[in-house]
Amino acid sequence: MFSRLFYKDKEAFRKLFEDILYYLMLIIIPITIGIYFLSFRILEFIYEFNSIESAIAFKILIIAEVFVFLT
Repeated sequence: MFSRLFYKDKEAFRKLFEDILYYLMLIIIPITIGIYFLSFRILEFIYEFNSIESAIAFKILIIAEVFVFLT
């Protein structure tokens, strides 16, 4: 659909692209914020150990995931 709109109707293509980015942002931002603040508890629940270093690395990875998700 993107390819077809790109060649036939650039304005519809731009609108569709903006709508998709908007909804992706609505999905990823709450997930990122929730995981960022609960990273230590999430890792403790999954792996059953307490390590602040792994929580910091997990926070960095989840912030990077925002950019990966949107591209």
